[in-house]
Amino acid sequence: MYQTAMRPARVLFESPLVRICEVACDAPRGGDAGVEVKEISCIAFPLRGCFAVERQAQTIVADANTAMFFDTATPHRVSHPADSGDLSLTLTLDDAATADAFGGSLPATHAPVDPALQLRIRLLRRSIAAGAGTLAIEEAALAIAAELAGLVRTRLTHARFAGVERAKAFLGQHFRNRVLLADAARAAGTSPFWLARAFPWATGMTMHRYLVALRHADVLDALSSGETNLARAAVDAGFAHHSHLTKTLSRAFGTTPSALRLQIAAPRGADRR
Repeated sequence: MYQTAMRPARVLFESPLVRICEVACDAPRGGDAGVEVKEISCIAFPLRGCFAVERQAQTIVADANTAMFFDTATPHRVSHPADSGDLSLTLTLDDAATADAFGGSLPATHAPVDPALQLRIRLLRRSIAAGAGTLAIEEAALAIAAELAGLVRTRLTHARFAGVERAKAFLGQHFRNRVLLADAARAAGTSPFWLARAFPWATGMTMHRYLVALRHADVLDALSSGETNLARAAVDAGFAHHSHLTKTLSRAFGTTPSALRLQIAAPRGADRR
């Protein structure tokens, strides 16, 4: 049987209002471990790698640009389009806060995560590691949930939805390499013309911006894990050179890679698992 290689969730922070966990999976590329239903509703923010969720006759690829919502009623299957495994931060709110944010229970859906929100999620993780106060962590978590509540998209019914998700899986596997539209369209099972039109409509950004955002997320992960060689982090993520990373990252985050490293690097003595 296919094994997910899912490690037990590691609780980073818990209060009566908010629960934040880190979930890692070492599963290789391949199939799923069967139908699952979450015991606790949560929002998953992939920090590293990607995974695919099949539910309600749709398959959605969760990566650094996509937050995945899990309720306690909708069956789903999880699979992996790449070999590198994944690491996610999960956020669970109490019932009252969930109802305030989303008008009821957490919907089984997904939402886009732009670079600014990616950084806020990383800073939330770092503030927990640095021992920030309960109030500050709760406020930051609720602010993230409130922003997502305004971004939740209704499920796409367009026939090309599945093609966009296949293209996202392709990008999640190959973002470190040179990607051509024709290659992504071939993986998506559609034409380059229709993929170029459907992708921004489904994700809120062009494929090129999406690809660069995946590379930025890879660099953020390296920096938060203690990488100090920015040139190496840039090349490993798929950028041509350090200056290319600096230009695109400064445009996305309004700061330099060196400044970001100081913001998100784990505090000394913190557990970097």
